[in-house]
Amino acid sequence: LYMTGNPRLTTNLELAYAPPQGFGGRSSFHWEAYNYVRDIPAVQANGQPATTLPTRVKSQDLGSLDLQLSYRFNDTYKVVFDVTNVLDKKYLGNGAGSWAQGNYDFTFSPRPPRAFYLGLQMNWDN
Repeated sequence: LYMTGNPRLTTNLELAYAPPQGFGGRSSFHWEAYNYVRDIPAVQANGQPATTLPTRVKSQDLGSLDLQLSYRFNDTYKVVFDVTNVLDKKYLGNGAGSWAQGNYDFTFSPRPPRAFYLGLQMNWDN
């Protein structure tokens, strides 16, 4: 049983390398595969079949990728450079307003736009 408008499959993959000293890195990929939003014949407001509308409508699958490069000096200090939402992909959405407004199209991103971060991690518990 699938609920329309919700992901039928969500996948998270992460690959990381964190040596005790030197360069390391991490890549993180998130994917959502969607169900059909509508899987029945479309009907007009007056109840007549809408023969010009598609029977099956499916939301786009969504994906995002994050990358990190790091350098560990020792057990105490580590510098990290993160790039979130590397692909910064925009997707087409479709919404429905009132009958007077009709349908409207828009673009959206499932995550905030691409961003760059530089950080210093310090562990003084050692």
